[in-house]
Amino acid sequence: MIYTIHSYRLVIVLILIRLVWATLSITNRKEYMNSNWAISGSIPVQEMFALQELYLSTRGDEWTWRNSSHGEPWNFTANCNPCEEHWQGLTCEFDAQNSSQQIVDISLMYYNLNGTLPSSLVKLSKLERFVVSFNNIYGTIPPCLGNATALQYLQLSYNNLTGTIPASLGQLH
Repeated sequence: MIYTIHSYRLVIVLILIRLVWATLSITNRKEYMNSNWAISGSIPVQEMFALQELYLSTRGDEWTWRNSSHGEPWNFTANCNPCEEHWQGLTCEFDAQNSSQQIVDISLMYYNLNGTLPSSLVKLSKLERFVVSFNNIYGTIPPCLGNATALQYLQLSYNNLTGTIPASLGQLH
């Protein structure tokens, strides 16, 4: 075989990359990949933000968790993935177009949610079902929920919501 100078350079570069990669610990590899590339199967950042806003605005640290057969309690630590970790009350689907998981269902009936619904829920772009009945959600229904184009089923009964139903919810299919 005849190697040119360019092929030797390529081999040297590949060896260097492999050496650097091998020296990183498993944890550092995950952090590096998360900060530099979109990992196939992770959820979009804006969806993670929306979940965290829901958790914080409804006092998630006081939620009533089910046993482990229902999934894992929500945990917002570094490198968490609610879909892969099977968080309670969430259903995900893989979106091949974006190579990511998307939240399609949030069902948190009787979870002791106590607070208001954040407007960031609209960032859950593939959310089809949102069920939070039998909790202590108060305040008004965020009008922007009418902009959640994938939302087909919304159940907010048996809470302490006030005000009128936003006209924008009439846009849902």
